[in-house]
Amino acid sequence: MQKMCWKRLASGMLAVLLCISVLLTAFYSMGTVTAQAASSHPNSYGAVNYELDVLGNITITGGAAVKEIEIPEMINGRVVTKIDNGAFRDNRTLEKITIPDSVISIGRYAFQNCVSLKTIEGAEGVTDMGDKTFLNTAWKNQCQDEVVVLNGKIAVALNTAATHVTIPEGVTILADYLFSDGDRNVMAVDLPQSLTVLGSGCFMYCENLQEITFPRNLKQISFWSFYGCKSLKSVSIPQNIYQIEGGAFESCTSLESVTIGENVRLIGNNAFQDCTSLLQIKLPDSVTRIGEESFYGCSSLESVTFGNSLTDIGAYAFCGCTSLRAAELPDGLCSIGSYAFSLCTSLSNITLPHTLEDLGEEVFLQTAWMEQQTGSWIVLSGILLKYRGNRSKIEIPENVCVISNGFLENPASVNEITLPAQMEVISKGAFQGCTSLRKVVLPEHLTKIGIGAFQDCTALQTMVLPDSVTELGEDAFLGCTSLQKLVLSKNLKCIPQRAFYQCTSLNEIVIPSGVERIESQAFVQCSSLYALSLPETVSYVGQNNFNGDTALLSLTVYNPDCHLMTSDYELPKQVLLYCYQDSSLYWYAQQYGREYVLLDTPETTTPSVTTAPPETTATSPVTSTAAVSTATESVTTAQTTTTTATTAETTAQTTETAAVSTATETAPVAETGDVDGDGAVSLDDAFLILQAYARVSAGAESGLEDWQLLRADVDGSGSVDLDDAFYILQYDSLRSAGREVGSLDDWLSQILA
Repeated sequence: MQKMCWKRLASGMLAVLLCISVLLTAFYSMGTVTAQAASSHPNSYGAVNYELDVLGNITITGGAAVKEIEIPEMINGRVVTKIDNGAFRDNRTLEKITIPDSVISIGRYAFQNCVSLKTIEGAEGVTDMGDKTFLNTAWKNQCQDEVVVLNGKIAVALNTAATHVTIPEGVTILADYLFSDGDRNVMAVDLPQSLTVLGSGCFMYCENLQEITFPRNLKQISFWSFYGCKSLKSVSIPQNIYQIEGGAFESCTSLESVTIGENVRLIGNNAFQDCTSLLQIKLPDSVTRIGEESFYGCSSLESVTFGNSLTDIGAYAFCGCTSLRAAELPDGLCSIGSYAFSLCTSLSNITLPHTLEDLGEEVFLQTAWMEQQTGSWIVLSGILLKYRGNRSKIEIPENVCVISNGFLENPASVNEITLPAQMEVISKGAFQGCTSLRKVVLPEHLTKIGIGAFQDCTALQTMVLPDSVTELGEDAFLGCTSLQKLVLSKNLKCIPQRAFYQCTSLNEIVIPSGVERIESQAFVQCSSLYALSLPETVSYVGQNNFNGDTALLSLTVYNPDCHLMTSDYELPKQVLLYCYQDSSLYWYAQQYGREYVLLDTPETTTPSVTTAPPETTATSPVTSTAAVSTATESVTTAQTTTTTATTAETTAQTTETAAVSTATETAPVAETGDVDGDGAVSLDDAFLILQAYARVSAGAESGLEDWQLLRADVDGSGSVDLDDAFYILQYDSLRSAGREVGSLDDWLSQILA
């Protein structure tokens, strides 16, 4: 009878509290409901659906089946900037759409098959228009003009198959794939002087187009604008163009002459790929980068004049230019990508500048110059291109300043390398994949280790970087599975992304004072690393740095203000945290229930060497420099400085040496579940949890302070929800029925076991 009584009582209380929760949710949501029309979509505002982009702006993703929609300029304080691909497609009810000036992009098919759409207003700020945006709409179908223009500015469709088309003056933008979708038979196009943007693929596969004259105000030639225009013979890029986008003139097989304006800075990837009739190219001094495969397969290209500002040539940039005879590369050039001049079978004259730092694999593979080289060492202008020998220990010649990626023809045979004394830079990927390499003797004046320089050197065991090194590239030691010990330079400021990723044998690393940032994933899957100490100079630790560090026992952070991008799941549960009161690591421990050791006030100097795991644990006294706590406590008081075996004598000794907090206290103090802080767990606490849950569900703040949130997370799930309120309700009901249930923590440990 008594059992049935408390069950009925518990059920009644739960029903009452759930009703209160529903009412609270409705109350806190009231302002939102009145501002927004009802919608089943998780993100809706009025008649539109939306989502946030990576910049925090609003993208409209759809809308209700209503006759008129006015897209707002702002939603919840954020600017609406884009209408997504296919956002309103097949909305057959929509008759009128008003687009705010804040929208700069309308995606492809956005209003396709909106057969009733007759009126489009606004859209004055649009600079990017997708293809087939208004296909099969009443607005487009009722237009009788040769060129369908929105707001007198954006050409969105064609109503013609003529061979000669004139774009009306005033048009500033040609929509993506305008002629590709509408009139591939066109032979000539008159562009207005008002035109500033050619959309992506605008003239793609217009195989009969023979000539094009760009207006002086044109600012953008987009991706694949003239892809496959096989009859186009010459182009002149105007002065206002700053970059030629990827694939812009790809497969224009009749293109013989190209004049590039003096302000072009970037030649995009594949920009002139397979222009097999192109004879020569002169790049202005403004060009700083030639993208990957930019001139790939230009088999008739005989000469290239490089500008003085060029710094980077992408991979395969001139691959297969079989008629190219000379490559005089300018001073200032820093990087040449893999296979950049490979298969240039006529290339016999090569000049490399002293400014080069990075060379990819086989840059000059199967060129006439490379085929003429003999001997084990192939060096050009101080750059080591290839070692063809098979010795196990090699000393790189003293005249070498730069090493190209993949320079070892037989990498499996080399296990020790000595670098020349004057070398300052180890290039990107210089030793990547040298799986037999066990030892590298570094020069004293080395300043930079490039991206992936020692990546996948699976036999490398020890590395000591000289203090002259100031820069370490991403992935520098990624996959060095045998690397056990690493000493970093005292002048290093940043440990980059994935620097020691999957260094599974690494058990000792010295992070010197002076390092300021540790970027994301730097120590992922360092499964033998047992301790890590970050000096007070480290101010930032990126995301996912400790995933898979299964042996890690301690993490010490000496900078109280260090910004930690660490989540609960990535730091192994057994790690003991050493930190200062109210530091970021301290609050991490509080949030996720981790054991921690409080450090004293920082001294003038802090240790930077990782040592063996400390013997101190959360249940044993420690020295006077630390106070051991558990994250289930928000405040360390005089009552919590006792050890398990509490006596006056041991308490005095413990207090003198350390403040050791344990779960055993002289007087029980309710914490878990005691949200209102009155020293007891009751229905009042359950009500506060439900109130907080209702607020959050309505998009408001919880209304609880940090210490209250910690106590409200009754089940330790990392969130405050209805389960936490239910456990308090059930616990209070059992106590009210006279059951001996002990503390809430004890009871929870039984039912959650």
